[in-house]
Amino acid sequence: MLAAWALTGAFRDVPGLRRMNPHPSYPAFIVLNLTILVLSLSLFTAIVGTSRRAWVLGTLLGILLFSNDVAKVFVWTPHQQLFNIFEPLACAWLVRHTAERPTLSLPRLTCYGLAAGVLLLAYGSFVLLLAALLMGLFARWRRGESGRHLLAGGGLASLAFGLPVLAWILLVRHETGGFYVGETAEYRDFVWMVYAWRAGGARRLARVFVVFSADFLRTFGTEWVIPTFVVGAAVILRVTAWEATREVVRRRWPTLVACFTSFALNLLFFWLMGNYAPRLSFNILPPLLAAAAVVVVGVTEERTNKVWLSLLATVALFVGLAHFHVIAKLGPWC
Repeated sequence: MLAAWALTGAFRDVPGLRRMNPHPSYPAFIVLNLTILVLSLSLFTAIVGTSRRAWVLGTLLGILLFSNDVAKVFVWTPHQQLFNIFEPLACAWLVRHTAERPTLSLPRLTCYGLAAGVLLLAYGSFVLLLAALLMGLFARWRRGESGRHLLAGGGLASLAFGLPVLAWILLVRHETGGFYVGETAEYRDFVWMVYAWRAGGARRLARVFVVFSADFLRTFGTEWVIPTFVVGAAVILRVTAWEATREVVRRRWPTLVACFTSFALNLLFFWLMGNYAPRLSFNILPPLLAAAAVVVVGVTEERTNKVWLSLLATVALFVGLAHFHVIAKLGPWC
């Protein structure tokens, strides 16, 4: 909201956007949405690789991040849902960065925690950034780095992470006399477990969990573009380049672990939330796409120009058809 307010003056008279909605802040929100998509694509290509071929193929595959109902519906809506594309990629990047960076000073870790805490004010799933940071520190500890330094860094990052939220709560309470969180009060996000336990102990909690798990699984029936690419790439690589694939997996193992860590964190978070929709469970797909792209790019990195260009054309055809399908279809939407 603050960012949109700051940008309202600069973009309020953009002709095309202003005609879509008369509210003076609407163009600023759309600019913010487009910025989130660009940042998401930038994180995706950074995860995939740094070579020219990695950037080209990663950018092309990154378009699949936008070939879904989340992007289709919410690019033109003043809403935070596009963070469901950005947040899981940020988690994957942060796990790898924290685990692989040569040195991590305490001030740097504190700044990371503070930045993650500021993002938490914008969208609740950014709480996973703290978990991602701590997982990266755990990986460094497993490699033999000083536990005392990492423990201090994790503690400072955690404290800094909580400061923005604490400051916001105190400000709201000072101005209004109370603090209200609609997600827990109205939708009972996460706190459903407490209510279920109070209503009937462990048996009631288990029964509600089974019902909610079924609801969660049903949300995966609408997004097929990324799963189709991931499964198709896995089958093709298994049949045509298995040894090269195994070598890439060994060489890019830290990046793949970071992607699957983000996948696991988002899966657990949105599974236990208790409020289910395809736009929310979509969060598990970007890190899977990133992992598949890492392997595909790695396998084709040293191939001849003819083979690489053929692959590029094939991927471009798949991406084009997938994007056209999402644009042309009439739902179901989020």
